[in-house]
Amino acid sequence: MLAPEEIYERSIIDPRVQGELSPREKRAVRSKRKKAKKKARDTLESSVGKFARTKEAGGIKAQKSAALRSVVKTGKGVTVVGKKLLKKR
Repeated sequence: MLAPEEIYERSIIDPRVQGELSPREKRAVRSKRKKAKKKARDTLESSVGKFARTKEAGGIKAQKSAALRSVVKTGKGVTVVGKKLLKKR
């Protein structure tokens, strides 16, 4: 009578201790982990890049003025020293 390991090939997903794995299985697990980390890193990088870009055209000066307008408009009791008063629309 044969054992199940002798009849069926083990899947890579099968949970075993690292020492029990064959060199080919160790390599497969390592490459799978590396690919997953790379995919997560790339996703994070692309999402950061997407949110870092501004929706409207302009450089840093436009970004700063937009941020100043939003702070002065919504901030209650906010005093900005050294800047012109912004006209309300």
